[in-house]
Formats: sequence, C-alpha cells, structure tokens
Amino acid sequence: MGAPTVRCLHARVGPPRTKDWLLTRRLPRHLAIEVYERWLPIAGYEGYYEVSDRGRVRSLLFKNGVTQRVRTLVLKPRPSQYGHLAVVLYRDTKSRPAWIHRLVLEDFVGPCPFGLEAAHLDGVPTNNCLENLVWVTHKENMAHQWLHGTKPTGERNGSYK
Repeated sequence: MGAPTVRCLHARVGPPRTKDWLLTRRLPRHLAIEVYERWLPIAGYEGYYEVSDRGRVRSLLFKNGVTQRVRTLVLKPRPSQYGHLAVVLYRDTKSRPAWIHRLVLEDFVGPCPFGLEAAHLDGVPTNNCLENLVWVTHKENMAHQWLHGTKPTGERNGSYK
C-alpha cells in the first residue's frame, strides 16, 4: 500500500502559462479588431465612417443624432466584375460608391497625386492591406499586371473570338 494520492479540484490542466501567454492566446473577434487594426476617419465622412489599415470599412452608429455612440458596424464590401471591393457611403441622404483600396491609400498615405493610380503589389484585388497598396503611374500598373499574370490576354481577353 502506497501513500494516498491527493486530488485538487481546482488544479489547472494544460501547459504552464508564460508571460507570452496573452500574446499567443486567441483573442475574441471584437478585441482582435481593436488590437491589430488602426482606424482613421474617411475624409469627407468624419463621424460617419472609418477605414482600417487592413482594408475594412465600418460605420459609426449613433443614437439621438451625434450625442451617444451605440456601436460600430463593419460594412460588407461588394466585388466588382474585376474583383476590386467597393462599399457605398451615405451622408445626408446622398450615396457615393467608393473603392476600398482608394479609401485606404487616401486616408493613410495621402490624396492621390495627379497622374497616379492605386496598385496592388501582390496582384490580388481583394487584398486591401496598407502594406499591399501604393500609388503608381498607369504604365507601372500595367507592368504589375504582366508581372503577376493578371493581364487579360488570349482567351481571357473580352475581345477574344
């Protein structure tokens, strides 16, 4: 007969926690948005909409006009026929469609310089992260299409018969 074993009902199961435990733990979705994304108000729509550096747009919902903020709502973007994502912004009963990649660049980098356009560095039009977007000339943007293989040539061309 050996020594009796003692069972603790409050014993923790699993590996010991380290000081990195909070960083490696999976955060709830509503906390992860605030921790890993920077949000800036959209120019011309301050107080109504914000855009993040990860390429998401949210509306700021208010109760009683602008006196009390109720919650924020991340908008669902709609893809175009070429794959770029867009949202519709409303203010004073007027609507305006907006490309998300342009909103991200205009708010985080600055307004579009004359003669430049937005380009996705990896060639994926749905990847609207700030690190993936730059202002380039039209010639450079066409070179990116050839580089990534997204230029519609051959059977993918609309004029193909």
